[in-house]
Amino acid sequence: MKTFGYLLMAVMACMTCSCRDEEPLPDPVPPVMEPENPGNPEEPDTGKVYLGIAPIIENMQEQRAVVENWKEGHCLGVTAAGDVNIPFTFDGRRWKAEKQVEVTAEQKVSAYYPYNVQYTDMTAIPVDITTQEDYMYGEGGVSVEKPSAVLVMKHALSLVRILIKKNDYTGDGMVDAVTFGGVRLSASMDVTSGKLLPIGQPGEYKAGGNYTLDDASPVYVEAILMPVGTAEGITVNVHVDGRDFTYALPPTHVWNPGMIYTYTLNMKSGYNCEVDVDHVPMDEEYWSTFGKTDRIVMRDCGTDRIYIRPNYTGYGYDTYTGEGKVWGFFLRYRNRGGGEDFAGQARFVLMDGDRIVEQYQPFDIKCGNGAWDGYCKYCYVQAVPGTYRLAVLFKKNGESAWFKPYGYDQNSNDGEWMYEVRPATDMPALRMITLENQKCNTFLAYPVPDNDWFNIVYTLSNKSRKAMKGTVKVVWEREFKLESNSYRPSAKKENKIDDYEWRDELGSCTVDIAAGVRFWKGIVSCKFPIQRANPRDPVSGVGYCTPIAHLYYREEGSSEWKLLRCDTEYLFNRNYAGSESAKMDEAFNYLYVIPKSW
Repeated sequence: MKTFGYLLMAVMACMTCSCRDEEPLPDPVPPVMEPENPGNPEEPDTGKVYLGIAPIIENMQEQRAVVENWKEGHCLGVTAAGDVNIPFTFDGRRWKAEKQVEVTAEQKVSAYYPYNVQYTDMTAIPVDITTQEDYMYGEGGVSVEKPSAVLVMKHALSLVRILIKKNDYTGDGMVDAVTFGGVRLSASMDVTSGKLLPIGQPGEYKAGGNYTLDDASPVYVEAILMPVGTAEGITVNVHVDGRDFTYALPPTHVWNPGMIYTYTLNMKSGYNCEVDVDHVPMDEEYWSTFGKTDRIVMRDCGTDRIYIRPNYTGYGYDTYTGEGKVWGFFLRYRNRGGGEDFAGQARFVLMDGDRIVEQYQPFDIKCGNGAWDGYCKYCYVQAVPGTYRLAVLFKKNGESAWFKPYGYDQNSNDGEWMYEVRPATDMPALRMITLENQKCNTFLAYPVPDNDWFNIVYTLSNKSRKAMKGTVKVVWEREFKLESNSYRPSAKKENKIDDYEWRDELGSCTVDIAAGVRFWKGIVSCKFPIQRANPRDPVSGVGYCTPIAHLYYREEGSSEWKLLRCDTEYLFNRNYAGSESAKMDEAFNYLYVIPKSW
């Protein structure tokens, strides 16, 4: 093939396995919380029935999900039938009342958390955010036939998260304090409605600090705060390396009760310029768990039929614990219930069988009914080393539950979604790879001389800034390996010409990086050692499983060659001016090169 070959065509041609659905994610099956009669079991049965409770979280009713985060000793204050502020304590299995409350008729039951024996006015429960308690309120009903009150507990407050990303900031990144300013610290709550009446003037609340910025192991500073109708006057102050950086929240931002709001603050890059912070838009999702947690709740996909296939990861790069990874997917959406488009969120999770081992930050997506689209996300991987299946989950706006795709598309299969996570390493990574005098491009195959030299230019990223000596070699390789998408997945086809595997070394060079050097640029002179024929279809002439040039690194004194992974952190800095598609052009650790004769 004498013209440039397109990556998309190569990838699509590789997908030959039959389509099958993903393994289902398990719906939560919580223990049933039955009311328990605290009376003496040896006493005769009087025929009376007594009040019991079964607290559940709002927006989790369809899944019947009992709050699993309650711990032994947690206590709710319950009001029913004229009895006010009855303590119900969780013993690790059941909720037990301090005294028996007989149920004689249909009646409402209200409750709040956390319990305080001194409270007598259920319309004015004191709220103090400095305690960081997850204040909750809820209502239910009971009757003689159903004496157990299913209390739908709602969060009275909002959960706000702050993530600070170091990016290319060259300082130590020591965060002494993350402080909210202009927030209400006290209020009173009406248990029957959850309405909050602020008390006093706005003040400051220190949410966290005493940690070092590390994008490989990010810290989310969480604070349970008062809901606001406008964020005007609210600030986030970050004290980093002895300096204060203050971010004023947009006045248009609203914090509703029972919602989680995530703000990402990026340290602006620049090695010889003033350091500052910038932000990305606020993420919003339901607060569907108790306290400061992020638990995924699943539902059946219903009429929301989403089909997915890999995107941006066709030939990927190694995944390491404590580093970022670009994952992407194409989706095709079909709402079987009508013409409704999809608007909501997606998120990546790593799975070991049916178990979610790691979940990543949700991001907004939109897709028309009957249309297709593609998305990518930069995720920090912290899972322990192992091989996992990458899954994509979806959630519609206005809902709290997530659902898995209905199936795979375009002959995608489980093998293309498997990723090997390797142990953390100080080995250098690739910042850039391209053909000399060519623009960085990973979607096109570069034609190079069959029998003459050409140069591959690369930049190494040395995050550890340690002195390093070794050798880099260029390997032009074609292989059928569907073991993991971290490598080069492809399945061998039938009835093709010149269809075989190879690993040809094209050239090498020495690497000598001094201590303290962050980036190191090198060049390798390359030449094909063997004249290979183009693997192709004998009728159409179309090829597949396009060979790829990879860089491998061997540390001085070692005999082991390691595939150089990609360092993409800079692409997700707010200072990077490129589009999302431009970012993806640089998010690979390989180069397509083919002989001109092809």
